Amino acid sequence: MLSSSILDQVPEYAPYMKMLLRPKHECRLDEMYYQSRKVNGYFMNISLFRRHNYDDIYTSSKVKVPCELIRPGNMKIGRIKNLIVTTKAPDVVKATKVVLPYLEKKSKIVLLCNGALAVREELISALKVAGIYSEVNIILGSITHGSHQDVCRIKDSSKDERSSYNVVHAGNGNLYVESQSIASVFQLSDSLSCEYTSSKEMEDILWDKLAANCVINPLTALFRCNNGDILQHENSRSTLQSILKEVSEVATRHRKEAFGLDDERFSYDRLNNFVENVINLTANNKSSMLQDIENCRSTEIEYLNGFVCKLGRKYGIPTLKNDELRESVSDLLTTGSQDVDR
Repeated sequence: MLSSSILDQVPEYAPYMKMLLRPKHECRLDEMYYQSRKVNGYFMNISLFRRHNYDDIYTSSKVKVPCELIRPGNMKIGRIKNLIVTTKAPDVVKATKVVLPYLEKKSKIVLLCNGALAVREELISALKVAGIYSEVNIILGSITHGSHQDVCRIKDSSKDERSSYNVVHAGNGNLYVESQSIASVFQLSDSLSCEYTSSKEMEDILWDKLAANCVINPLTALFRCNNGDILQHENSRSTLQSILKEVSEVATRHRKEAFGLDDERFSYDRLNNFVENVINLTANNKSSMLQDIENCRSTEIEYLNGFVCKLGRKYGIPTLKNDELRESVSDLLTTGSQDVDR
């Protein structure tokens, strides 16, 4: 959605942007078209559908996005100044390692994924092992737009107009990044509503998002329901409260240890109000973790509740409910469990 939104408004930015696909997507090459005169490599036609207000009225546009496969020796990738990472949390380090040879010195790696706080720690360790941690800058970001691929929308069958992806921008949100130069790129598209924020403010934004994800993602996966139906299940409210009390205690301690701040920014009452508001605003959404479970894919549980548990152990804070959820969600894939009421 990011690349197509920018190029939809500023198509002349195409020479400075490239969507990188991992080798497992090689089978999709036949859906791409090579146009050597206009773009040095492949590009994809993406049909971008935008939902307006909260009705079912969409506008659509076709956007050509340059792309390349990430594979050894593919010099058409070129040198990378800014790497925007939008993969699932468990895939970030593996995907990033593949493109390390293409990174310029002092390049920026921008993390726009769930569990960004945990992913950052994992990526830092990987970059130190690779001996290039001092040569790159890790930038954190947060995105609240709702988008998904829609295979049901009609595609034009002609070669020039055929679309490899149908991307639906289903819900307007915000995009925050802790880099002014990166924010200026995203601000080329009004629809992305991008704002620059300080590093301290970004930490606060990501902890709020983590609190919401620690509740919404595992509970929707376990209850097999949309976000708005979470609190309809038996004992769900007490489970929500237990999760957030642990998150509140861990976040408050971490804020004091990492930044020397001793305040009520992550108090239980504030987090509870914030998370319940998110549930109401996204009532009709299907969480990414529920979609992962339904499609038998690995989840991001270790980067969400698992991260809270990891910091809890570090600070000697019990995280019994978050540990329980980690195990329960993991069991959904290993044992094929059905609905679980907690």
